[in-house]
Amino acid sequence: MSSRQQQKMTPEHGLSMLPLLSPLLLSTAAPSAAAMSRHAPSERAAHSPAPPGGTPMLYSKMQAIAQRMLHSEQGVPIKSYKRRLISAIPSAFTGSDLVVWLMSNLNLDSKEAVHFGRMMVAHGYFFSVEGSVALRDDGTLFRFQTPYYWPSQNPVTTDFEYGVYLVKQVLRSKNKIRLLDYELTNLHKMKPKLANAWRDVTNKAEEAVKIYREQKRVARAIMNSQEEAFWRLHRPAPNESCVGESLLTRHFCQRPSWHQQAVTEGVLRAEVRFLRRYSVLPRVHISIAVESLIGHCCKYREFDPMLTPVSPSNPWISGDETLWDVERSLMDTPNEWQLRRWACSFSDLLNDVTGRYHFEKFCKKQFCSENIKFWQTGRDLRSIPLSAVEGSVKLIYDEFLQRGASREVNVSAKVQEEVEKDLKSPSRYSFTAAQEQIYQLMQNDIYPRFVKSSPVHRHGEGSKQHYLTGKKQYTVATEGYWDGSSENKGTDSVT
Repeated sequence: MSSRQQQKMTPEHGLSMLPLLSPLLLSTAAPSAAAMSRHAPSERAAHSPAPPGGTPMLYSKMQAIAQRMLHSEQGVPIKSYKRRLISAIPSAFTGSDLVVWLMSNLNLDSKEAVHFGRMMVAHGYFFSVEGSVALRDDGTLFRFQTPYYWPSQNPVTTDFEYGVYLVKQVLRSKNKIRLLDYELTNLHKMKPKLANAWRDVTNKAEEAVKIYREQKRVARAIMNSQEEAFWRLHRPAPNESCVGESLLTRHFCQRPSWHQQAVTEGVLRAEVRFLRRYSVLPRVHISIAVESLIGHCCKYREFDPMLTPVSPSNPWISGDETLWDVERSLMDTPNEWQLRRWACSFSDLLNDVTGRYHFEKFCKKQFCSENIKFWQTGRDLRSIPLSAVEGSVKLIYDEFLQRGASREVNVSAKVQEEVEKDLKSPSRYSFTAAQEQIYQLMQNDIYPRFVKSSPVHRHGEGSKQHYLTGKKQYTVATEGYWDGSSENKGTDSVT
């Protein structure tokens, strides 16, 4: 029998190799090997005492993953390993093999795989056979725990079971002390504690030792290591903590919520006011919202490099940032793509460097350049160092908002009062209200005139027709317009 087959039989088929506790705890007679069939783990799970509150979901998930690890073909590779000066170690696997399996089967990175593997070690699904507890991505050897000792199958341990284990370890070899110092101390404390049942403890330990001595040497070594790992995890040394229990501890704090407040007249009135405000909110039908969303997507489809091929290349795919460099650079003559983008909305125009430049030139012709200048200055104010904010706020106010200023902008009296109030404590947002009003003024008055009096209008219409019909496209000669040689020069052709 190969080591793989032997290890698979050990954790999955049961008692012939490991459940030394099973004949002692579940019945007085030792069950036969035939009784521990393939379905033994599930049967033991059905009759095992359940922990308070039922089996945690964490254990159910860990058990499912452990069963996948034990698969004969797609599981973690299990074999015998030879070490210098010691005999071969059967039915083991390395920490690196486990980490590789977790990374490939659970889609984890190396750190996550090591952390998850350490959690499974802490809960007792496998253990180290070389004395090291922590899982590492190296050649440290580990061995799977038998399913009978999994926390999802055998979640509750008692002093009676622990006493049977300690006595059994003493009876296995009278010439060699197999217990650690703290286990010997626990054994001496256990006898008076279980005085009335100590005879039963001794009898069941003797029966288990008989079953143990009937096994082969390799099977005895595996059985002993699995049982020791189980009890040293659940009954650790005094200076160690039970890691499995600490990982399951969850701390909840009860926070006051709205539903726990006393229902008073004030609370009910506040709820009524909220519901009244909510009832008058405008509601848009789903059909109208969907139509608006489709129109927006069609409008901006041309400017999305993921949907429409761009020249020279899509920077998101090729990594070539030439397209972004062109968009960030200032050009005297805008291209056709930019003109169509400017016609979409006023915000698209201002977000483009070339668009702001030509919009400012248009504002100078309309004798309203102070509006765009003030808006740009207010936006730049938000990115300057904090030490320069106070001086910059005063300069902006003196230039644009003070009565009789050289570039005075037209704002309402209410906004003027709000700005003067904010000047008492200058900040980067002292001119927010004035900026919003000037922005609305430019959007509603200057921007429509800019679009109608330039090739932007023709390109915007062409773009709209292109989405509606899929046939009409425009090409415009714009050189004469943008260099000032012709006020409204441009030719369009339909293809």
